[in-house]
Amino acid sequence: MKVLSKYNYLYPIGDVTVLYNIISDNILLLRPQIVQLIESYKNNIGQLKEIHPEFFEKLEENSMLLNTDKDEILELIDRWKRRKVHLFS
Repeated sequence: MKVLSKYNYLYPIGDVTVLYNIISDNILLLRPQIVQLIESYKNNIGQLKEIHPEFFEKLEENSMLLNTDKDEILELIDRWKRRKVHLFS
């Protein structure tokens, strides 16, 4: 089962909304209709795959959607550790 990352943030700027994921550092620019889709399906985001498969795929590609068993904090810590090792090796 897929869920929205809890590290996604929506920032309205004029006619578009920026969807930013703080963990992956990815950004998508969204039209108002897409923001409405996110709001409508945020508790059952899997249904979005049937309604707008292209957008659903973009969410996955940009780490804004993830499996329920994925721990984003552990992933962030692992990434930090890898960078730290590279800095000091």
